[in-house]
Amino acid sequence: VVKHQVLQPKEPLFHLGEVSTAMYAIKTGRIRLLHYTERGQVVNHYQVTVGQVLAEVVLFIDHYACTAIAEEPTEVLAFPKQSFLTALQQHPDLAHSFMSQLAHRLHSTKVMLELRGIHPARERVLHYLRFIMPANQNSILLEQPLK
Repeated sequence: VVKHQVLQPKEPLFHLGEVSTAMYAIKTGRIRLLHYTERGQVVNHYQVTVGQVLAEVVLFIDHYACTAIAEEPTEVLAFPKQSFLTALQQHPDLAHSFMSQLAHRLHSTKVMLELRGIHPARERVLHYLRFIMPANQNSILLEQPLK
């Protein structure tokens, strides 16, 4: 019962506090997860790109925990909560793959928190670039402008 949804740039997929109905996977495009402070300031969480999942926490809570906005034309696959939980129970390979992606996301979050404590900025940037560089390579391709 997977549903396809197409989003245009700046179009929200869901908003913080809305009743959650599904978790999502990115088929094409990119989504930014964020929330707004009481004064309207944007607080970015992270980006989700092709092949990654988002809103996985809704498998265990009833409302979306942030806002998700498309940054470019994006196609997502929507997995209804209960259907996905059932699939995880019935398919150990899927459960393993899902746990692996969650573990990598947790590790990335730890690294981002670690970066906050590195000074000066030059060292922080170098540490980040080393983190995102593929293994056995000594260069990276930046897919977005630096600003």
